[in-house]
Amino acid sequence: MESWATDEGHIKPEPEVTYEFEMAECGPNPYYLMPKMFNEPMFNMQCFYIVSGGPWGYGSDLAFQVDEQDKYFPKHYGIYDIRVKEYKGRAANNLAQQFVYNTDDNTVRSLLHPETAIFEGVNMNLVMYKNIGMENQHWEYSSVHKTWKNIHSNDLIKTDTFEVDANVRTVAVDDESKNLMW
Repeated sequence: MESWATDEGHIKPEPEVTYEFEMAECGPNPYYLMPKMFNEPMFNMQCFYIVSGGPWGYGSDLAFQVDEQDKYFPKHYGIYDIRVKEYKGRAANNLAQQFVYNTDDNTVRSLLHPETAIFEGVNMNLVMYKNIGMENQHWEYSSVHKTWKNIHSNDLIKTDTFEVDANVRTVAVDDESKNLMW
C-alpha cells in the first residue's frame, strides 16, 4: 500500500476561480484612507456661533451669549459677562450670540460689542473686554476635538453645566468631557 502522504487520490481538484475588480476610486489620497476628521481653519472675520456640544457631544440648543450691559453698570469699564443662553438658530439674528474670528491676532470678537474680544481672567472666568492685544485674548479652535484653547495659557473653554445661565470658564486640563466641546 502506498503512503497516504504520496497518495493524492483523496484530494479534490482545485476549482477554477476568477476574480473581478471594480475600481471605486483612483487617486493619491483615497477617501477611505483619509483620517476621519481634519482640522478646518477658521475664516477671517466670518460670523459664527459658539454652540455647546451638549451632554452627548452632538450639539445642543445652548450657545455663548454676551451681556448687553456692562458688568459694572452704571459705570462703564467695557467688561461684559459671557453666559450660556438658549440658541434659537441663525434666523433669530441675535447679535449677542454672534462672533467673528480675527486670524491676524487670533481674537474672538463679539458683534454686539465689536471693540471687545474674549478675555480669560486670572480666576479662569471668561468675559468680553476691550481688545488691547493681551496674551489671554488669543484663542484657537480645534474642529477635530471641538475645543477652544487659549494660545498663551493652553487652557480650554468649558461650561460647568448644560443649563441656561451656566458659567463659562476655562480649565487647565483636558478631561475629555463633553463640557469642553463647542
